[in-house]
Amino acid sequence: MRFWLQRFATGHWPIVFPGPENATLSIHCAGSRLILPVRKPQPLDKTLPEFEGPESATPMAQDVIKAGEPFRREVTTNQITGESTYTIVSDAGTVRHPHTGMTLTQRQTEIFIVHPDDPNSARGTVTWDKTYARGDWNARVSVSATVRALRDVWRMETHLVARAGDEVVVDREEVKEFPRDLN
Repeated sequence: MRFWLQRFATGHWPIVFPGPENATLSIHCAGSRLILPVRKPQPLDKTLPEFEGPESATPMAQDVIKAGEPFRREVTTNQITGESTYTIVSDAGTVRHPHTGMTLTQRQTEIFIVHPDDPNSARGTVTWDKTYARGDWNARVSVSATVRALRDVWRMETHLVARAGDEVVVDREEVKEFPRDLN
């Protein structure tokens, strides 16, 4: 039973950030019922065709230069601090598109951290790193964006670095706060 009770929550972290104050959700099992709607079979059901597979365009031809890491998704809890970390890593490696001669390297990491007793500790950071190259030319873009859900504001921290070859052409950091309107 404890396993199932842990699945009930007042938020859907990390898709939805928690409210600024802890909430309590109580379930009294002895007097509780879960009622789900059930669609009654219809005469027309027997005449409906089966769903076909999804349609999609033919994938673009590409040569794998360096395979990326396997897609990874993990949840960890720091046993000392109690913070919970949800990490997603998507590494596409390096591929070359023969029809354009363009080589692309890309990696994305998402890290969401929250302490279960402190909803104002919620933060999420997404980083992207992409490199484009063809012949002697190459460009690289690295972006990091962090959102923090503080008591009264959303705090956005971004960092963008763009390179043409080895030269940094843009290096910009911004911090912005927006009122956390809970109405």
